[in-house]
Amino acid sequence: MPQYDLNFAKNLTDVSTALLNQGLETPEARRTVIYLSRLSMELSLKALLELAGKPTLEIKSRGHDLQALLADVESYEFEMKIFDDQWHSGTEIRKLNIPYNIHQIDMGTIIEAERHGASKFPNEIRYGDNVQDVAPEILTPASLILASWAHQCTGNVRRKS
Repeated sequence: MPQYDLNFAKNLTDVSTALLNQGLETPEARRTVIYLSRLSMELSLKALLELAGKPTLEIKSRGHDLQALLADVESYEFEMKIFDDQWHSGTEIRKLNIPYNIHQIDMGTIIEAERHGASKFPNEIRYGDNVQDVAPEILTPASLILASWAHQCTGNVRRKS
């Protein structure tokens, strides 16, 4: 049985979306949406690594470091259902575009937001007085896009050559 559940990651995104749709009238609501979206991203990346055969202890050793998890995922290629079972590099995750108003923001920028002053996930989001991050209106669809990408993996994975 997998340690990291993509369905759980999707459920976190669904709750985040519901909260977002209710409105972010309070700092607590905003914090909750940010936290759930980041947690969903973490689980999606860890599920991809588990699918790739990376030992659970090695995955856990990355903690909650989304940048390190993404770097690990980028060393694999995944066979994807939606693309006629073609192989796709984990580096494609970095290039996934998240629409926001009339702009597009790439997933790599969102995952690496801590490098540019965002609160460190998870502790500074859970406990910080002033949470700084990408807008929840961007994080929530980003977490959904990442979970959806991960769901499209057939289970066939190989190390990049």
